Amino acid sequence: MKKGVLALLIALAMVLTGCGGENAKETSGSANSDSNVSAEVEVLSVEEAEEALIAELGGESLEFMVGLLREAKLGDATVYVFDRVGTNGGASTVDFVHSETGKVYFDSNDLLLDEFKKSKAKEEYLKEKYIDGNIYYISMKSINDPEEITWDAYIVNNAAYSDLDAAKGAVISEHLANHPILGLFGKFIDDVVEVTGQGLDPAEVVDVDGMENWIVNRITYNGAQIFFDDEENATEIFIDEQVEFLGVQIGYTFDEISAVLGLPESISEDPYFEDVYTMTYVFDDIAIDFYAESRDGKTASALVRKNYGW
Repeated sequence: MKKGVLALLIALAMVLTGCGGENAKETSGSANSDSNVSAEVEVLSVEEAEEALIAELGGESLEFMVGLLREAKLGDATVYVFDRVGTNGGASTVDFVHSETGKVYFDSNDLLLDEFKKSKAKEEYLKEKYIDGNIYYISMKSINDPEEITWDAYIVNNAAYSDLDAAKGAVISEHLANHPILGLFGKFIDDVVEVTGQGLDPAEVVDVDGMENWIVNRITYNGAQIFFDDEENATEIFIDEQVEFLGVQIGYTFDEISAVLGLPESISEDPYFEDVYTMTYVFDDIAIDFYAESRDGKTASALVRKNYGW
């Protein structure tokens, strides 16, 4: 009797152990299987993308008609490009729908910027280092298209620009805004006094036309003279010491400066002063004039001014 019970217990233990082993193997196999299966990305069809676009526009409407224009490839994903035309005529509009996210874009720059932001390897998009900023480039190309179309964007500080010059302008604007001297450009006179700790030092401005000189408010600070307009805003900063800005400094030749900043707006003899050459750069609403005694000589000074188009 005891032997029978013992044999039964041993047999039961073996069954349980065997089942446990099999279950363990099944569980282990299932876990391994799950780890090797990547989540499938749901891709919108053209019809679903069109529905997403119409919904984003406010639903079915008689004010416009939407039709697929072409498809494009952005990384590994497909982007649907739609043409939207008003039922009453007018210019057509191009809209974009990402096939994987279903997100609608009314501007290609917004789409490309989103793609750049989610990338973990942003260095692969690096276009060039300009002054003290990075400019990135990202593009998307149409597919199955008789005439390939490219949408591209240049990215600076998480903002997208349509061309390289605009991107460089953004780097310059950022640089000027953070520069200890040039960052005072456009500031109100009381703010400049507070930042610099310097008092006003009025200066006489010589009328180059020989009519009548006039007095303007001025603050001298760290190798620069900051001038204010009638509304007491800093609209001119004159630098005549070896102050460094925009990756260059006073004492560089025109060629050395253009090697950093690119081609200038102009280089010419100064119309008002003999033996003075002027090289001018224009960045949106700011212009910078570099002065030298000859075309190949070292620069002696620079003037940062509001761009009035002259």
